[in-house]
Amino acid sequence: MKIKYVLLTCEKYIERQKAQRETWLSGQDFVFLSDEPGPQKVGYGTTIGYDNMALKYIAFFKDRSNYDSSADWYHFADDDGYVLTGNLALHLEEVSYKKAKDRSIATGFPFWFSPDKDKYRPSMRGEKTDIHVQYYAGGSGFAISAALVARLFEYIGSHPNPTWNGFADVTIGYWWRAIGDVLMHDTYLFHARSPEEMKHPYSFCRTQLGYHWLSPEQMRALHAGVT
Repeated sequence: MKIKYVLLTCEKYIERQKAQRETWLSGQDFVFLSDEPGPQKVGYGTTIGYDNMALKYIAFFKDRSNYDSSADWYHFADDDGYVLTGNLALHLEEVSYKKAKDRSIATGFPFWFSPDKDKYRPSMRGEKTDIHVQYYAGGSGFAISAALVARLFEYIGSHPNPTWNGFADVTIGYWWRAIGDVLMHDTYLFHARSPEEMKHPYSFCRTQLGYHWLSPEQMRALHAGVT
């Protein structure tokens, strides 16, 4: 099984990129979506800032050359996330078996976005904004089957003004809701915080899929503790 890792970042956080490259991304197939191009990094001239991170996803999916037909799954994460890649591969093998091969599948930690309730979140922009949508949390990430990724390239490529907001994970959740016929597989093995904040010993971390909000130092410590 081949997993392609796609990571949101910016050049302000070059040390996070370096830590990921040195730890869990080592030996993996990955690309950073950033402000400037570089090795295994695509640079986009989008507006800089957290509230505009989804614009990098739009630019990524509008360029069909970014599609890797050899990948079975794509995993989308942030530059402060840590993924236990071996566990993720086993998880995706199980999901593929349960949900049927070659279907549009997404798996991750579930959340709901409601524009009338989530007033603290950036409002939606684009073609349609009155959405209520289940999405999977970014950070340590969510995985999308190759079949669904191909449909996302087609969908975004055909929409000159796709709907988005400042939360990139909410944005992708909306896109696959708009596409329809997506099999959702919830898992609670991805975590929105670091092991330190969640008081997870490394022995427990070894059984999980990923963590979020890690400093470069925490990333290296976690990697040393689980490998």
